[in-house]
Amino acid sequence: MTEATTLYAKFYDLSLGEYIVISNVEQLMAIKDDPAAKYLLACDINCKGETLTPIDEFTGEIDGNGYRIFNFDISEDANNVAFICTNIGTIRNLTFDNFTYNVLVNGGAREKYYGVVCGINRGSIDNCHVLNGEMKIDYTRLSDVEAFVSGIVGFNCGTVSQCTNKVSITVFSFADEDRGGYI
Repeated sequence: MTEATTLYAKFYDLSLGEYIVISNVEQLMAIKDDPAAKYLLACDINCKGETLTPIDEFTGEIDGNGYRIFNFDISEDANNVAFICTNIGTIRNLTFDNFTYNVLVNGGAREKYYGVVCGINRGSIDNCHVLNGEMKIDYTRLSDVEAFVSGIVGFNCGTVSQCTNKVSITVFSFADEDRGGYI
């Protein structure tokens, strides 16, 4: 440094247990290797346009610590698609921003669950925000589908509190003159 600089420190309260600190995309995607652990974001995670592979089932804890996961894509053909497909754990203080989400549904189960944070929530989601994103769900190839779609969670059997959803959602569904699409 060649001039006066102000540095800021941020302290984490780890008294509730041991957290795995996440500070890059590789560490973020490693959650799927240990979905029962406790995680803490240490900074904003810029995914640099990468396509994220959804985490199947999560039973641990993610504290976003007020940071955001941004600049990513989710593109899948599955019955349950989200950052975390099924949440049984706790997700809090996290923002998802500047993303695209494309699902072209070709088959599978009749019921489909699509959200950004999670597809099915049986746990707790608190103070999570979904901003500046675009979700496109296309199931025009199927005539008998029930799709549950939302920016936060597709289907909720748990707790969702103090969350914000500002995502653009477009659903293309099977339709003809005699029968409308389901959503």
